[in-house]
Amino acid sequence: MSKPRITAGLPVYKGADLIAEALDCLQRQTFGNFEAIISVDGGDEETATACKPFLTDSRFRMIVHSDRLDWVGNFNWLLQQDLQEFFCYRQHDDTTAPEFFETLLQLADKEANAAAIYSDCLYNFGGIEIFPSIEGHPVERVFQYVQRISAVPVRGLIRRPAIQHAGLVRSDEFRAVFHSLEPLSERQSENFCEWRTSRSDSQQSV
Repeated sequence: MSKPRITAGLPVYKGADLIAEALDCLQRQTFGNFEAIISVDGGDEETATACKPFLTDSRFRMIVHSDRLDWVGNFNWLLQQDLQEFFCYRQHDDTTAPEFFETLLQLADKEANAAAIYSDCLYNFGGIEIFPSIEGHPVERVFQYVQRISAVPVRGLIRRPAIQHAGLVRSDEFRAVFHSLEPLSERQSENFCEWRTSRSDSQQSV
């Protein structure tokens, strides 16, 4: 198999009851050229045990952190790995249609300037969240996102250069969004201005 196009990152803690379903969903993707990194926090052996059957799949690997990183620290650890062309965040209870990767990659290949390609989210407790595409000047895009802060775009495919440009997640993202307005207005490079998000009509379950 050729070099993977997607790194699926799963930061997990106390997720033994649901992680197997999420990993099984990954295995059933019609686009199989991906890698999955399972990052188990705080020495959670119960969750690690639930993940071990999937490690027979060469696309899957697992690290168990002895220290408690918390969600932000664990997520940032994943972002600092040797990511492939796209990064896909998967929570331990996230499931998607088998065509999820395939559908989003088709759109990504058509929208070369899109930083993130994502779908609508169907929540387990009911309801569908539809988050529109974000385009325009960098500051305009920030205001569009702040008006409807949502995790939907994060659950799609994010290009590696966009992650490298944005940097790691801050522990207080709500405050950080507003702190980022000033530097965003100063960073007007051509490539940065071209980044945008793009929404697919497919759907995932959260």
